[in-house]
Amino acid sequence: ESKQGKAGTKSAEFITLGFGSRPLSMSGAYTAVDDDIFSAFWNPAGLASLKNMQIALMHNSLPEDISQEYVSLGIPIKNSNSKYNPYIALTLNFGKYGDESVTTYSKPYGTGSTFDGSDLMVELSFANKLNDKLLAGINGKFIKQELYNYDGTAFAVDLGMIMKMNDNLSLGAGVFNIGSKIKFINENEEIPLQLKTGISLKISDYLLTNGDIIYTKDQNFDMAVGFELKFLKMLAARAGFNTVNEAGSGLTLGLGLSFDKLNFDYTYEPYGDFNS
Repeated sequence: ESKQGKAGTKSAEFITLGFGSRPLSMSGAYTAVDDDIFSAFWNPAGLASLKNMQIALMHNSLPEDISQEYVSLGIPIKNSNSKYNPYIALTLNFGKYGDESVTTYSKPYGTGSTFDGSDLMVELSFANKLNDKLLAGINGKFIKQELYNYDGTAFAVDLGMIMKMNDNLSLGAGVFNIGSKIKFINENEEIPLQLKTGISLKISDYLLTNGDIIYTKDQNFDMAVGFELKFLKMLAARAGFNTVNEAGSGLTLGLGLSFDKLNFDYTYEPYGDFNS
């Protein structure tokens, strides 16, 4: 089963796949974090703290020849009439499935033909500070899935808030994937509605700890915890554990390398009997 989504229960499960090596190495415990462009996925309210343009790119290799590509661009909107500048971001998420054999009743082992599938999500984010402590954000999403000769589309919204208790402690919450159903042929399928709440605690300049609780409609509650330890100002080691990825152990690991305006991050997550 996929990261941040349990396959086979809802349509468009791909929209719950996480974005960003840093949050993924911390097992997706990112609902209360507000210091990078990855908040466009995890909680749009976190974008309200950003003051400069940010760009993020990610390639994700998943089991069964599934790949995922992400790109996100965010910019602040200068507003001289307001104490706080809003922030907007545009995110594209494209997934590609490996080839599968076409089967029929007369040829259950394959006809010699193959088919594939793809997923697309286009997301527009808007965030702003309501006051010095309270951040709010919203995502609008267009979702499209293609499989064989069929396709379906849907629209959805995310709503998020973050409360900055102090410089070191933040609380976050949001509701994700409020939207229409995806129609394939004559069937309408729900997209995975999720509720999340989280905490982020900066223990020191070198250690960050995060925790999330996730509820997906018609499924059980899940949890995620993550840690980030920084070395020498430019190197970070990350680890986490979640109950979302039932195909593996739930353990996640990662490394980050930071320069002045450029970051490189890598995440490793075992998938049990599948390739990692």
